[in-house]
Amino acid sequence: MPRAFELKYHQEVELFEKENDVSYITTAERIGLERGILIGELRGEGRLCLYLLEERFGMVPEAYRNRVQTADAEAIQRWSGKIYKVNSIESVFN
Repeated sequence: MPRAFELKYHQEVELFEKENDVSYITTAERIGLERGILIGELRGEGRLCLYLLEERFGMVPEAYRNRVQTADAEAIQRWSGKIYKVNSIESVFN
């Protein structure tokens, strides 16, 4: 959404809330919170995966570090599940 429309939208929402004595979280706020929580969870899972990789194999090459940092939750969970089942860091990602 263009910035000007976004500002107008938020102004209208605030006005609506004041006029109607809305004391609950707005849909936009709820969606923002949910996205923030999901992003936080994904980052935490990625950090844990990297920590486990470092503990098991030592230094994690930048290429693998980048893969973890840009991966979705499913990939991170799949890789994390392999860390203590394989003998090399390459096997985690294959």
